[in-house]
Amino acid sequence: MFNVSLVCLTDINDLNQAAQLLEHNSVLDEPVEDEDWPDHEVLTKRWNVINNRGMNIQNLQAGTREEIRFIFIQGYNERTKRKDKWFEDPQLRNSLVQKSDRVNITEVKSVFFEYEEKVYFAPWLPPGSSLNTFTNDLLPSDIWGETIRHPQTFQIQNDFFYWILNAFTRGNRIVNRAPHTAIRSWTGFHGTTQDSTHNLSGDGERISAILGTLAFLFMNDPLKALSVSIDYENERLPLVLGAKGNLQISEYEYEGRFSNAYLDDNRKILLTILAYTKIIPSLFQGYEIARNQNTWNTNSIEDFTQWIGDEILTRVNTALQI
Repeated sequence: MFNVSLVCLTDINDLNQAAQLLEHNSVLDEPVEDEDWPDHEVLTKRWNVINNRGMNIQNLQAGTREEIRFIFIQGYNERTKRKDKWFEDPQLRNSLVQKSDRVNITEVKSVFFEYEEKVYFAPWLPPGSSLNTFTNDLLPSDIWGETIRHPQTFQIQNDFFYWILNAFTRGNRIVNRAPHTAIRSWTGFHGTTQDSTHNLSGDGERISAILGTLAFLFMNDPLKALSVSIDYENERLPLVLGAKGNLQISEYEYEGRFSNAYLDDNRKILLTILAYTKIIPSLFQGYEIARNQNTWNTNSIEDFTQWIGDEILTRVNTALQI
């Protein structure tokens, strides 16, 4: 499983422009403005090629015969640690530790791709890394212009999550018919007041797990993420949908045609693009259709909540054999 975040490069016209900027601005090293820091040592901030791929636009043919264009590159970013971490003895401050012990290093493989006449940057950030820091340092505004982290068009409204859960638990699990998109399984969630993952398959759950989940949903608390397996035409992709449009993608559990011919980074590149240009837009389209056709509205949300309450009572009574 790998993590993906999304940034919209609003001032970049196409991948050709992005490739030129990367080539001419791959070295962004900065000095440290501190008298205790050696003058000859800079903070390394660079875009590096991966396996001789270069910084140019690359192409892969998906299993659907589509030609997928992208740029794949690795960002390397150093930032200083707190000053008390610079010295062998923080009290005396008479001897610096080696540079590698004075900096925090972030290395992130990243994909640049186009979607609906816009250029997006999708870094595979490891947990705990800051998207803002990485973007500010390696995509500075004086070179790249405006960069929108977690663009609004990919952010998820809270009732969207409940719409998906309603389709999975009470409907036929189909959320869009053209293209065909369905929720194959629901495997967990992250809440705002309950920040833990519950593994739920929809069948044979332990009573404690399902009751805890239903009780949480009954309170109508906002969700931060939903873990689902999605059927999209001939593709099946397990992923975690984050409220900000960030994703966790299970590349080894993926089944389908789009990227099945590839392994390692090529598979992850295609799955990143598949998720953001096909699967997520199809989910959003299905949600908008439900809203426009009034099949998902305030009343249906209240009805779903009522169903959850009834289901809690039913399962408790069944467990107690009342």
